[in-house]
Amino acid sequence: MAQDFPSMNQVESSWADISCGFDIAGGELIDETDIAGIKFDDKVNVGTRKGLSGGLITGSTAGEVESNLSITFYRGGLRKLQKALAAKAPTRRGQKAIALVFWNMIVQSTPVGSDEIYEHRFKACRLLGRGYDFKEGSDSDKVEVPCFVTQIVEVIDGEEIVLL
Repeated sequence: MAQDFPSMNQVESSWADISCGFDIAGGELIDETDIAGIKFDDKVNVGTRKGLSGGLITGSTAGEVESNLSITFYRGGLRKLQKALAAKAPTRRGQKAIALVFWNMIVQSTPVGSDEIYEHRFKACRLLGRGYDFKEGSDSDKVEVPCFVTQIVEVIDGEEIVLL
């Protein structure tokens, strides 16, 4: 007899299961709970060789990885990170340049009833900007923060997994 609905063998992770921590270079460790969202991706950009093949690809390079990271903070969460970055930021013209401070971020989750740990590590990151969008209504203020990330790593069974 065919099954007409998906098998529910486990509970998947939800936002409530996620924990996030920042490790500021030369500074403190921050457990961050005031994050509304994390968006990231990475991909391999491959170089090719065509030569006199009439446009056919005759070889390729290993390529290079392009990684992107954006974090949506609640305003209080961003302020907490900004203070930690400012403590290690160089001073330029009497102002703290927090975009020059590197940090690492670890995001972990474990679904209810599971012993599997889902972990992503974001290495050598920097803040690149701030996008405030205050609105009327009952929603909390959020700030979109694009970030530079050197490498995105997924940890599976204790091993770091990367594209290249």
